[in-house]
Amino acid sequence: MTKGYVNRLLPWGIAAATITFLLACKHYGEKGQTDSIVANTSSSDLLLFDVNDTAFLWPVPTNEDEIANLWPASDYYPQDYYDKLQDFVNSDDRFRTDRYRESGDEVERNRKFLTLSVPEAADLTNWRVSSFRFDPCFPDLNLLQSNPAACIPQIRLVAQPIRMRFNSRINRHILQVLDFTAHLAYNLPKDVVETIVNELALIKASQIGEDGQSPTDGVPLGIHPSLGGPQAKDFQGQLKQFVDRHVSLERLAGIALMGVGTSRNNWVFVAHTIENGELVLQNVRNTESPRIMLSTLGSGARMGVFPDPQGPSLVPLKDLRDGLSDRDRNQLHVVQHPVKATVLNTDCISCHVESSITIRERILASYTGLEDQRYRIPEGVTGYTKHMREDNWNVVNFGFTGSTQARNQPSASIRVAHEVALVAAYINQRYRNSTVGPGLFCPNEELTWQCLYSETIDQRDFQGIMRHVDICLSACQLLGQPQ
Repeated sequence: MTKGYVNRLLPWGIAAATITFLLACKHYGEKGQTDSIVANTSSSDLLLFDVNDTAFLWPVPTNEDEIANLWPASDYYPQDYYDKLQDFVNSDDRFRTDRYRESGDEVERNRKFLTLSVPEAADLTNWRVSSFRFDPCFPDLNLLQSNPAACIPQIRLVAQPIRMRFNSRINRHILQVLDFTAHLAYNLPKDVVETIVNELALIKASQIGEDGQSPTDGVPLGIHPSLGGPQAKDFQGQLKQFVDRHVSLERLAGIALMGVGTSRNNWVFVAHTIENGELVLQNVRNTESPRIMLSTLGSGARMGVFPDPQGPSLVPLKDLRDGLSDRDRNQLHVVQHPVKATVLNTDCISCHVESSITIRERILASYTGLEDQRYRIPEGVTGYTKHMREDNWNVVNFGFTGSTQARNQPSASIRVAHEVALVAAYINQRYRNSTVGPGLFCPNEELTWQCLYSETIDQRDFQGIMRHVDICLSACQLLGQPQ
């Protein structure tokens, strides 16, 4: 992201690095209701965490009623901020193509500035929250071990424009997830982490069944198990109370936006900080541009980044037109490592394309020479993703893929799965005094990765993808909660 962005999100005195923002009911407000939940569970303050206990992804809606059940983004994303953001993007001279003009019609066509003039995307009433997660240590999870006092707790919401549109060809309304995403980052007080852990434990405890099993234990990152089925409304109410207790306009520290450019062949990323109640547009790290663009250039695996960052990029995508180099393959493992790659040293595009490139190239099918680069999933934490996507168009780390090419599917990246796995392991160790989690333990992680990513999967078969993940993880052992 940017120097200004990190200065806004970090407390005064921490080094001002230039970064790219990454991304990615049982009411217990009354004492009697809280006591009821605790009484019906084995002590919630002893419950161990897995990946879906701090990260929450909704099912993709299929009709108007289900869209209406998603939280309106306007509850968290003020209209005046949204209007100002549109003004920035649509009128700021720094977005215009003539500043980055190069020879070659194909390149120039893909340097069109990002516009939100698409009416459906410009209408804030179409925007809904598709996911959120709790991060105890922005901007660098490594600080959890080296310097916890420097951590900034955050809740980050993902909002996307979603609607039903009439398709005259088939004479019915169909779902349309527009190819825009907003990340809303809220800085929380530093002393709130233990409180949030306890509240999330109560939420987890409320979902434990009569068999004593938690529906999240041993489940890879993806659609939250309790956000589907008859208990969804009740559970969503708990989540809404939790989020509303901790986020506010005063705590909104930054907004990052990605969306399709006017050529419809490219993704554009921009970021803003909130300073004294005003949006401040930031230049992208190592460029003089307020946006960075990932272009598919309209052809298969051919991808490019414009403008090229002057500093090093972990994934130099301009080289992908000629295939991945050995350096690219190794560096993808670094990008997926939540300690080695952070918002302080990694560009946004690297973190938004690592999964699709990795799966498409079957990179994880080989561990040879990469043992030191790969992130080792903590024991008993299910740090895999339920929703693998390999198409070039998908850059959504934790939300819904858009309608343009990716067919309205849930998406959870390898990078985000590793981030939330680290968070779950930290909570278990720091607040539960446990070095293992309640989720899966895969005795041969290399074989698990080979199974997951060595086969070609029909990306149109949503259920087939999940069945494939289940098969690959069937050799792993569910550790479960301590008795």
